[in-house]
Amino acid sequence: MRRTVGSYAGAGLLALGPSGLAGLTAGLIMGLIGASGCLGVRSGSIIETAPRIDPILSYEAHDATAGTPFILDLAPYLSDDEDEPWELLCEVVAGGGSFDGQVYSNTFTTAGVYYVIIRVTDSTSNVTESYFSVSVDYLGNKAPLVNASIPTQTAYLGTDFYFNLAGHVTDDIDPVAELDYSLTAGPGEFIGPIYYSVFGSLGPVTVDFVVADSGGLSGSGSFVVDVVDAP
Repeated sequence: MRRTVGSYAGAGLLALGPSGLAGLTAGLIMGLIGASGCLGVRSGSIIETAPRIDPILSYEAHDATAGTPFILDLAPYLSDDEDEPWELLCEVVAGGGSFDGQVYSNTFTTAGVYYVIIRVTDSTSNVTESYFSVSVDYLGNKAPLVNASIPTQTAYLGTDFYFNLAGHVTDDIDPVAELDYSLTAGPGEFIGPIYYSVFGSLGPVTVDFVVADSGGLSGSGSFVVDVVDAP
């Protein structure tokens, strides 16, 4: 007889990616009750209990570096009434990666937080499901660097003004054109690395901005636009 301890409180669970839960709600996580190991099936006069997964597995921070193999031995987190930890069958339900015995491995290629759903089965087909999270970062990632002395730009009053900042920003993991540019002060907007505005008054205008990379780090900068009458 097969007993599953740990069920999901909803359907449609997908493999999870760098954006986070991607559909895994708090209710679904709370539905993972397999770590309790307190339920079982009576077979004759013997109560067969499901494998137990230490809840700390889900609470601990597991860190990985993008592009580098991540390895996690689950044996210290496992226990069972019938089998030794190394005799239990471990499988990935969602989230990517695979098991070799009780050792999970995966190479995450993008920074972010990943949730891995796992299933553990003992020799009498009792099953427990749980999850753990992996926080992935880039190796030695540094914040985008903005030129501290961007030259003053000149714009004509009431005329479209464009300024490409690509030549004034560098980053160690992302192409400059793929960084996220946003204003923190001043008029206008960014279209990729290109700043755009139409100025309605004469004189100097200071534009402050922030540039963020895909690893979540950001750098800030500013430049001045001198608005003059059109010739």
